[in-house]
Amino acid sequence: MRVPHPLSTVLYVDDDHTILNIATMALTAIGKFKVKTCSTGVDALEVIASGFMPDIILLDVNMPSLDGPATLAQLRHLPQTLKTPVVFMTAETDSEKLDHLKSLGVLGIIAKPFQPTKLPQLVMDIWNQQHSTPTTHPTNLLSQQLHVEYLEQLQEQYLTLKELRYKIIEENIDSESYQQLKFLAHKIAGAGSAFGFPAISQAAKHVVTAKSSETTLSALIILMNLCTTILDTNS
Repeated sequence: MRVPHPLSTVLYVDDDHTILNIATMALTAIGKFKVKTCSTGVDALEVIASGFMPDIILLDVNMPSLDGPATLAQLRHLPQTLKTPVVFMTAETDSEKLDHLKSLGVLGIIAKPFQPTKLPQLVMDIWNQQHSTPTTHPTNLLSQQLHVEYLEQLQEQYLTLKELRYKIIEENIDSESYQQLKFLAHKIAGAGSAFGFPAISQAAKHVVTAKSSETTLSALIILMNLCTTILDTNS
């Protein structure tokens, strides 16, 4: 079956704003798609209710409140998205869980972390499997630009980490700043995976999972050292 029109509009739903921004840049600049983003399943349902009709929906599996499968179920209860193709985005690797996700009726599954510059073609490949329409998009056009954007963002994040580290050392960190640190480390972990820096991603995850101030500081110092190495190497 051939699709009556080419893939044009994408709704991308993900609670990780860093991944969301990076992926959106790739989908719009490389894929030339029109992209609308939401950070929660509830927001996605509201966007659909407001009249936005995407050709395809990219849906993160693990989200707070309303996760991917629950959002999918709600979308299927809306007449306007009853048959809209949905693709799950997930870091899940367990084969049984992946089989279960596929059984929910999605068009496909894209594994996280993914390379941002390859995401448009991954989406097109899944779209083409359904519609048998041979369409390709260049995947390398803005890889260098995306890399530069990542390094600029990492530099800003490093400066914030530096401020938060001083607060921990001086035992002057409040709960709001502590949560800021955890959230920032979560963003760094996601972006590090997406751009091929597994070491920095793993170090950031250790900051997120650290329980005490001592272990948090130790993990933070390691993360900052890795940030410095990457920034110096790519300067």
